[in-house]
Amino acid sequence: MRRLVFIAISIFILLHFQNCSKPNSLESVDGGINSGKVNGNQEYEIISTKEFRKLVLWDHQQAQFVDLNLDTGRMIAYEEYGSVRSDQFCLTVEELEKVNKIMSTSDICDPKVSLDQPQETMCTMMYTYPYVTLISPYIEIKLGERTSGCDEPVDLCAEGSKSLRDFVSSVVSSLELHKCQ
Repeated sequence: MRRLVFIAISIFILLHFQNCSKPNSLESVDGGINSGKVNGNQEYEIISTKEFRKLVLWDHQQAQFVDLNLDTGRMIAYEEYGSVRSDQFCLTVEELEKVNKIMSTSDICDPKVSLDQPQETMCTMMYTYPYVTLISPYIEIKLGERTSGCDEPVDLCAEGSKSLRDFVSSVVSSLELHKCQ
């Protein structure tokens, strides 16, 4: 049944996210925004991660979200993509230090949309789920999410992206080993 619901939702998303451009909703973040070029000719808004104290890890295998508090290391799972609260889990001290180090040494790179791009540009229908959502008191930012083939996803700059992806993958794949004691 879960598979059928997941397939139906995926088809719905694919059909309704054709050629959509994402709004720039990061203007109100209090963490500080700077402009810069990080990768080739693509320009990015550089956003500090200091305001983000909660991560939402996406576990597509189990159709659940896992809220991670970066201050305590406590995780709460929500099954059926957020509609049913499930178990609680805890990070080890080492894992909490690791994720906090990744967050404290990384910035968010939000690609600037080029106004020079011709209006006739055709983009593929494509949606890529985010691997994590950063949450502050002011805003949520979904890292790795793409809404079309022309999108450059918002993500952590440089090596921060790979480090956080690896961390999320490791925690999600071994979630049952993180039961609180």
